Amino acid sequence: MLPAGHYRISMMTQPGEEAWAARVIEAELGVAVVQNDFNTGTSTYDLRIGAERAPDAAIEVVTARHRDMESLRDALEKRAAAGSQGQWFEPGSGVQGRWHVLVRGESQLKDLMAELSPIIAEMEASGARNPVELGRDAEDLAGLERQARIVGQIQRLGVNELFRVDSQASGPPRIYIDATPAGEAPEIPTSVTPLARWCGEFLKDPKNADNLAKLSVNSKERHMFIPVAFGGAPAEIQAFLMHDVLKGSPPPVGDQRDAPDIPEPITHVWVVSTSSRFGLRWDGSTWQVFDARPSTSDE
Repeated sequence: MLPAGHYRISMMTQPGEEAWAARVIEAELGVAVVQNDFNTGTSTYDLRIGAERAPDAAIEVVTARHRDMESLRDALEKRAAAGSQGQWFEPGSGVQGRWHVLVRGESQLKDLMAELSPIIAEMEASGARNPVELGRDAEDLAGLERQARIVGQIQRLGVNELFRVDSQASGPPRIYIDATPAGEAPEIPTSVTPLARWCGEFLKDPKNADNLAKLSVNSKERHMFIPVAFGGAPAEIQAFLMHDVLKGSPPPVGDQRDAPDIPEPITHVWVVSTSSRFGLRWDGSTWQVFDARPSTSDE
């Protein structure tokens, strides 16, 4: 087998998600990942580990997207292509933590970047990790007035939910942006169970039938790598993939063997938010946390 890192020779011929998947899997498993689909028009899987005729692993990459979020997602991707951050930005002065913002499709990136920082700074100064906590004391009239004002401000920006996600070791302040359908507020899962359920639902969607068919090959293992792009999963799944539960810690022990209901012929699943540092993979028997940015510093 070729040494790990061989894939980088031909990376430029592949779309970004596939090149990213190759880097991640190489670093996680310590094996060479090579390009298998050279855009010849034939229906073949994207990447492989091992020999061409009977590989150790066939790998297909399918991105979960939200078609109603094209404009905002495109603006974020243009920033990333220009060398700026992708689905996060550095806040203005006064913000100390890392925050996750769930927005609607009509949100404008320039407005979010200009107006969110002072709102968040005010919330932090009040000791609140979300707008609900601003009104936790029913007798604090000033707090209730502040809550009503801030809720009105974020609603005007197209923000459905705003909450702090960092821990003491999270690094410099960041504001992460993701999308959610109007009116949906996330409840961050405390276990991997909802993610396992969503993986099965997503992979069984008829729109992914072609991706499944590509993995119907003679291979010891058949991996599906799922980058969850802007608004590509339900709000609670996006929140879970961004939450502290993935910052280098495994899922709760009681849920590690909560197998995803994945369709044949898939044997392994990798799932990660495109704006997260860590993801989760199902190795056929248990869930494992993996580093989604193996060649970069903490993002």
